[in-house]
Amino acid sequence: MEKIEIFENGIHLQFAICEDESVQLVNFSCTKKEIPDDFSDDSCAYSPCEVHITGAEFYNSRHIKHRCPTIPKYHSHSDKKNESGRLFTLVLRTEKLEIKQFYQFYNGIKTISAWCEVENISNEDVGLEYVSSFCLMPGENFEPSNFEVFIPNNSWCEELNWQKFTLEKLGLGNKKLSGTHKKFSVSNTGNYSTKSHLPMGVLYNKNEDTSLLWQIESSCSWTWELSYVFKNLFLRVSGPSELENFWWKNLKPNQKFTSVKAAVSVTNGGFDEVIRSITEYRRRIVDNGRIDANLSVVFNDYMECLWANPTLENELPLIEKAAEAGAEVYCMDAGWYSTGDWLSRRSIIGEWQVCEEKFGGRFKEIFDKIKEKGMIPGIWIEPQIMGTKCPLVSEFEDCFFKRHGKAINTRGVYQLDFRCKKVTDHLTKAVVNLIEKYGIKFFKFDYNIDTTLGTESDADSFGDGLLEHSKAYLKWVDSLYELYPDLIIENCASGAMTMDYSTLQHFSIQSISDAAFYDEFAHMNAMAPTALIPEQTGIWVVTHPNRSVNQNAFAAVNGMLNRMYLSGRIDKVDDESFANLKEAVKCYKELRQDIHGSLPFFTDELSHYKDEWVSAMRLSGDKKTLYVTAGRLESETEEIKIDLSQVPKDKKNAEIIFPKNVGNISLCGDSLSVALPKHSAILIKIEMA
Repeated sequence: MEKIEIFENGIHLQFAICEDESVQLVNFSCTKKEIPDDFSDDSCAYSPCEVHITGAEFYNSRHIKHRCPTIPKYHSHSDKKNESGRLFTLVLRTEKLEIKQFYQFYNGIKTISAWCEVENISNEDVGLEYVSSFCLMPGENFEPSNFEVFIPNNSWCEELNWQKFTLEKLGLGNKKLSGTHKKFSVSNTGNYSTKSHLPMGVLYNKNEDTSLLWQIESSCSWTWELSYVFKNLFLRVSGPSELENFWWKNLKPNQKFTSVKAAVSVTNGGFDEVIRSITEYRRRIVDNGRIDANLSVVFNDYMECLWANPTLENELPLIEKAAEAGAEVYCMDAGWYSTGDWLSRRSIIGEWQVCEEKFGGRFKEIFDKIKEKGMIPGIWIEPQIMGTKCPLVSEFEDCFFKRHGKAINTRGVYQLDFRCKKVTDHLTKAVVNLIEKYGIKFFKFDYNIDTTLGTESDADSFGDGLLEHSKAYLKWVDSLYELYPDLIIENCASGAMTMDYSTLQHFSIQSISDAAFYDEFAHMNAMAPTALIPEQTGIWVVTHPNRSVNQNAFAAVNGMLNRMYLSGRIDKVDDESFANLKEAVKCYKELRQDIHGSLPFFTDELSHYKDEWVSAMRLSGDKKTLYVTAGRLESETEEIKIDLSQVPKDKKNAEIIFPKNVGNISLCGDSLSVALPKHSAILIKIEMA
C-alpha cells in the first residue's frame, strides 16, 4: 500500500492507495492520522470523489459506492505551488473516464477549494448523473452524540436563520446498525440558489473540539448530504445532480465536465473559529476590483420610501436630504421605465428605455442633480427577465427558458438565457446607454423570479441548461467591469435569494434581505458574517417618520459594521432622527476602513429572530480595535453582560461611539456590561492592548 501525505496551513490531507489501486481519502483534519500499512476499506466512505454514470451499478439514493462503470483506480498525482498557495491534483481512471480531483490550498488559512473534472476517454458517449465536488469520511466508527450539525435556513425576509442539531435529531443516530438507507440532505433546485438554505453547513466534533465547514459555490442548484455506512459517517458535497436537481450531462468522447467548486474549512475549536477561516477565504476569492474600496454609503429610494414610484417631484427633495445625510451614492430603484403599478410594469419590462412621460421629459435632470450634490448616480435594473407583453418578445422568443417546447412564464415574465449573444448584446447596449447618457456608475441588479428546474434549450437536461446559463450570466457581469472598471454593482434577488459565493465573487455589494426595520435586521447584523464578508454586506438602514429616535438609531447601528444602505422618507423625519442619521454616517465613515479585513466573533454562538437582546462583534484587520453592537428589543432585563473572552488580547478604553446619549457600559477584563432602554442599540469601540 502506498501513502500520500500533504501538510499545509495546519491541514493534514492523507490518502491511501490500496492493493486494488483504489484510493481512499483517509484524513482531512488538523491532526495527523497514523495509517496502518494494511489499511483497506470496503465501505467507500473514504472515496475522494463520487461519479455516477448512466447504466452503471449504484448502491441506493445516497451518493456513495457509485460505479463509472467500475470503481476509479489510481493513475497519478501532482503537487505544485501556485499564486494562491498549493494545488494538489489526484488523477483516477476507469475504462471510460479520467477523473481529476483538485485540492487548492491558500497561503495562511485553514480552508481549501475542492472540485472535480471528468473527461470521457472512451469512444462512446457517457451520461453523467452525479459528480461530487468534495467527499470526506469525517467520523470513523463515529459516536453520534459527539457531533453537532449547524444548518443555515434562509428564506425571503427570514435570512441567516442558523439552527443546531444533533445527528440523532437528523435521523442518523442508530449506531447499532452497520449502515442505513437514511441520509440527511440539504438541496436547492433553481435560479434562486439560497431560497431555502445557504449552500453550506458546519459539523462540530465535540469530542475532538474541531469544526468542519463546507460552502458550495453554485449560483443555481446544489446538494450536500450526511449519512453513514459500516458505522463510518460520510459527507458528500456537489453542484446539481440528476436525482435531486434534474441535471444530467451527456459527455461525448474527449469532452470534459468540471464540477462547481466547494470551499472546505477545518479548524480546532467551534463555530466561531471555522467561520473566521471561511471569512478569510472569501476575501481571497473576491476580486479586489469588484468591491468598492471606499465602502461608499448608498441611499436607495425604494424601501419604506418611494416604493418603485420615482418622479421628479419625489426625487429632488430626497436627493437633497440624502446628500445632507452624507450619502455618497444615490440609487433610483424600480419604476423609471414605465407608468402604472408594479405588476403592470413587470409585464412590459425588458427594453430598459426611460419612460420620459413619467418624468415630464426631465429624467436627466434628476441624475444631474445627484452629481451636482457630489453623489454617484445609481439605478435599478432586472437584466435577466423580459415581460410577457414587452414589445421585444417576438424578437427574443428563441432566447427564453423553455420546457416541453414552451417558454416558461413566471409571474408575467420570461427568463432570458444568457448563452444567447442576442441577449448579452441587448443588455450590454442598455447598460452602456445608461452609463453614457446619464453618468450611471452604480447598478442594482435585481432578480425576482425562480424558474426552478431550468431549461431544455441547447441542453442535455433542464439542470444542464440552468447551470450553463448561470455561468454565462456571471461572465456577462464580468464583461461590464472590463468595459467600466470603476462600476459598483449590487447583487439583489428579492433580497438574498442568490447569496452564494459563485455569485458574490462578481459583485460589489449584496442585499441581504428585503426586510425593512431595525428589529428584523438586529439578528442579521450578528449572523451576516456566516454568509458573506462585511465589505459586501448591504443592510437596509431605514429612517422612518413613524419610528422613535432610538428605533431609527437602532437601524443605523445594524448597518455600521457592514455596508450602510440608507432608505426611508428622510425628507419627512423629525429633526432629531435626521441629525442622528447624519451622525451615524459620519461615525461610519471614520471606522469603515476597519471593516476591511475585520473578523467576526459571536457572543452567543447563534443569534435568532426572537432574541430579546442581540449583540455582534468584529475585530479590525489590524487587531487594534474591537467593535461591539448591542441591542435590546422586548426584553425586561435592563442590563446584560457580554463575554469577550473569545477575542484574544487585553481590552481597554471602551466607549460608546453611536448614539452617544443612549445607554451605559462598563468594561471589566473580558466582561462588558451593557444597559439600554427597550428598542435601542449602541455601537461600542474597544481599544485592544
